[in-house]
Amino acid sequence: MHIIFQYPIVDLRDIVPGSNGRLQKPGWPNPSESKKPFVSGFGKVKSRNSGGSEYFTGEAYYCEARSAIKFKELQHQGFPEGLSTPVSIFNSYRRYYNDGHFVGKVEIGLIDNLEEIIRNDPNDEDIPISAILDYYANLEAFVGDKTVKLYKAGIPLKARYQQESTSKKKHAEINPDYVQSGEITILLIYTRHERLKIPNRSFPLENIELTNDNGSIELQGYKLKQDGYNIKVWLIKLPSEFRLMPQRDKNIVRGLRMNLLRIHLEKETIKILLSAIQSGQIEIKKGSSAAKQVNTYFKRTSEKLFRKSRFEIEQKNLLDYALQSEKSIAKGSFIDLKENISYFQDQFMLENLEKLVGGMAKKPILFVCANPRDKNPFDFAKEFKDLQDNLQKGIDREHYDLRIEPSVRKDEFARILDRYQPIFLHMSMHATLDEGLYFEGQNGHLHPMPVKEFKKIIERYSKKNGLRLVLISACNSKKHAEAVKKYCECAIGTMAVFPVPAALLYSNQFYNTLFNGYDKDLEYCHTGAIDAIEFKNPKFPDLNYKTKKIPVHKIPVLIKNYNYV
Repeated sequence: MHIIFQYPIVDLRDIVPGSNGRLQKPGWPNPSESKKPFVSGFGKVKSRNSGGSEYFTGEAYYCEARSAIKFKELQHQGFPEGLSTPVSIFNSYRRYYNDGHFVGKVEIGLIDNLEEIIRNDPNDEDIPISAILDYYANLEAFVGDKTVKLYKAGIPLKARYQQESTSKKKHAEINPDYVQSGEITILLIYTRHERLKIPNRSFPLENIELTNDNGSIELQGYKLKQDGYNIKVWLIKLPSEFRLMPQRDKNIVRGLRMNLLRIHLEKETIKILLSAIQSGQIEIKKGSSAAKQVNTYFKRTSEKLFRKSRFEIEQKNLLDYALQSEKSIAKGSFIDLKENISYFQDQFMLENLEKLVGGMAKKPILFVCANPRDKNPFDFAKEFKDLQDNLQKGIDREHYDLRIEPSVRKDEFARILDRYQPIFLHMSMHATLDEGLYFEGQNGHLHPMPVKEFKKIIERYSKKNGLRLVLISACNSKKHAEAVKKYCECAIGTMAVFPVPAALLYSNQFYNTLFNGYDKDLEYCHTGAIDAIEFKNPKFPDLNYKTKKIPVHKIPVLIKNYNYV
């Protein structure tokens, strides 16, 4: 089993005005080994045995980092649970990489013999992969005079690198803002075995077929929770032992590993660089060499990240997951930045950066409700409270921004959309088949919105801001959902009167699934919600609708836009 911890280290000193004391050696990204380069406090620079990457610079050489982070008797620190024989870590590495500009990283790799022990172990007890990840994430290490757990080693490693790569004359002037640490990511490579149980909350990303009927590589995503903080984990399940795989398949595994780690690293670098410029930590003047350097990096990196495939592997799902960020940035900050910094010249680059920032920004959810005094009162507070509770319990809670607008009038609906700019729109209200959605009007009386008007408002908003979901929790709202299906990824409405208890159960289950890693599969969220209604005990009674009985779980209808991009 091979587990890798990656710690992004983003070095902004090249674009800081004046002398910053950064040492110019080794000459990244291609230091000369003949001159025996090294980084003080880390180790010697070496070339990578299997070479670098055709897609990314800074992968061909690395600096040994065994002096930067140390362990006590690492070989005896293998995963200890559920096995009759102790697990040993028989191989390990600690390396620092740098692309010669902003991008740097420390990677720690641990390779143990757990899989070999499992094959010969008389026990049949399940071994949760989540427990393995949790154990190694909490392994103790030493950075200088500090004792740290591995999942918290990023900041001490960043500080140590900044100190060791700065001339001694400038140590007193070190500015911690000039070198920053990004979010850690973990990658685990293991061989399929019935005793190794994947986490319940992991989710599939890609299935990569190997050559000559050698099976397939299963790639999944998972969020490992530590101290209330979620760590992005990539799980690579191999069909057979890596050492027994043909060379071509080994190359695919290696390429996948490098690709996943690098797109996470580049995402973190872009996030930190944009935030530093936008906040004023780094000031860049128009026409300066720093401005050109930033522009070149953004252009080159955005083109790389948005390749459709790399190492013969489709990139979309990988990039979508990689862009999720525990420390989300405001989408508006990039818009302000773009409007005020004149050195962003390339339109294609700008579009790519907006995609990246959109992926890293929190996803706004707007809960709109209306309860005209002419209709039976709804307990919207309970529905919204359940939604909030699901968000707080979800592993992706940091990725969403949940807002509510109660007692919405028809004449203010469009303005509310413009104000909150949601990409998930949840509407909870009364409706009828003939009149439409019941907003509030003057003095709180009902003011219906027919299909045509609703369609126009959603069309206008979505063309400007984009929508992924329109969920209309209202009776007889299917026609409204069908009318807006072209302007979002999914629209959900109802084909009959929808009992309030069933509507509450549907909403609860839908968002429980959404907030636990299924942002990219709204249809899965929907099917889970209707299953919750169908199998509720006691069951909801069927409804009489136009002389026919209709099961309650068939009332919510998802309408998918297969042309959504």
